[in-house]
Amino acid sequence: MRENTKLTVDGCEIQFTYYTEGGNLIVESTSKSPGFKGVNQTTLRINGKEVVPEITPKGMVSTGTNIDSYKDVPFNGKIELNPGIYKYSDPSRDVEVRF
Repeated sequence: MRENTKLTVDGCEIQFTYYTEGGNLIVESTSKSPGFKGVNQTTLRINGKEVVPEITPKGMVSTGTNIDSYKDVPFNGKIELNPGIYKYSDPSRDVEVRF
């Protein structure tokens, strides 16, 4: 069964879909917010300990949806989702650099 939640960070809304597949926890993340460039890697906090997903090659072309897979998640524990590493564009934060 797929579950959904959303989170707003730096003014951008990120949608998360999470579910189990083959015993792993799968987390998909995407956003339709203008300027949002994508989530590179989510993180989980399980019973207070930070956990990163399995390393998976993502290729050079973005699909707009990030998919992370977590192995050996204790589903009876407290699990918190964090957007982890993400990128967005904010032209108001540009700075001119002179060489």
